[in-house]
Amino acid sequence: MIRGNEHIIVIFGMARSGTTVFTHVLGQHHKICIFHNVHNYENSFVFERRHQRIEKIVSKSDKRVIFKRPWSESMVGFYLEHMPDAYYIAMLKPFEMINESWKKSTWTDNLWGMTDEERRARFDLHTEYLDHYRGKVKLKTVDYTRFVAKPDETIGEVCDFLGLLNYRRVGKEFKPVFDTSMVRPGGGWSFLGN
Repeated sequence: MIRGNEHIIVIFGMARSGTTVFTHVLGQHHKICIFHNVHNYENSFVFERRHQRIEKIVSKSDKRVIFKRPWSESMVGFYLEHMPDAYYIAMLKPFEMINESWKKSTWTDNLWGMTDEERRARFDLHTEYLDHYRGKVKLKTVDYTRFVAKPDETIGEVCDFLGLLNYRRVGKEFKPVFDTSMVRPGGGWSFLGN
């Protein structure tokens, strides 16, 4: 188990589910730093080589550390064993929206060869695996459509879940921590140069 894993925030979701923009917004908090996309940490060889680095990062900072992880079936058992006290945030996007996005994306090629029914089955498996987390870890699901429609309200609820303030004091005023102007329907996020 990773020591200090209670300071870790794991953001995960299927490809094109909104995890990138959500991570960038949440990462603006002064008590949070973004580690990076975490690929294949549930591979035991990779984990053995990197868990000390994770512990070092977590122990050297008074901040929470975000790990953004694309969803995979192998996540559940690994994270429950190695990061049971972490905070988990699952991004959920309606199948119709995510399927349309998959069809347009150049880096989800492995999904292109599938029929809509096969992609739907993969999506359903993802939501089924979420049930393995419920009641076992600190888990919050974030609906992508609500996040786009009401980003400030949604991010405020996530801060409550994480026990963090979503405002800062500037002189005698209290101002929002987060700039959610990049959150808009259709993507094309400005921080990616689009």
